[in-house]
Amino acid sequence: MKRKRLDRDLWTDITEKRYFQRELIRPDALPDFSGIAALLYLDKVEKESRWSYPGGYVTICASGMVWLELLPYDRPYVLTAMIGPDGRLVEWYCDLTAGYDFDPDGTACFYDCWLDIIARPACTAYPRGHWREDDRDELDDALRKGEITGERYRAVLAEAERLENTLFSDLAALETACLTLVRELEGRHG
Repeated sequence: MKRKRLDRDLWTDITEKRYFQRELIRPDALPDFSGIAALLYLDKVEKESRWSYPGGYVTICASGMVWLELLPYDRPYVLTAMIGPDGRLVEWYCDLTAGYDFDPDGTACFYDCWLDIIARPACTAYPRGHWREDDRDELDDALRKGEITGERYRAVLAEAERLENTLFSDLAALETACLTLVRELEGRHG
């Protein structure tokens, strides 16, 4: 498992950024959430990252974007809401995890368990939004290689199913909640 920081220090194409994190306990926009909420401002990106979709592509990493990252205390995932320079939410990326901790500088970190969920809000290609699992093959390989226990493997799959039936069951509501949280957090650190 890889240990990753919420400030995304491993994304070398992000050459200038600002990062803020704070604890949130049951915010109005997402009352079931208690954990770490972070804003990552992508001030300068050397090379944009784009993902192809039917009818086009979506830019997930570019100058002027903001990423809202949510690391709940009581669930094994990290949700990243990627917001374009125009303020519209373009993508969610959800890492399934095996816990979290903090670096000495206070930055929240998580242990990535290979499997991810990628979701898009309503758009031309997906009028009701869309979500899908990603990197299931990597999770399966980790099990075969003994990098993950059978118990952890089953727990990751169970959490992915739970997320699909809860967090990702109403993408319009999730979009509203994420954009509201961004505004609230910007008001607290701005």
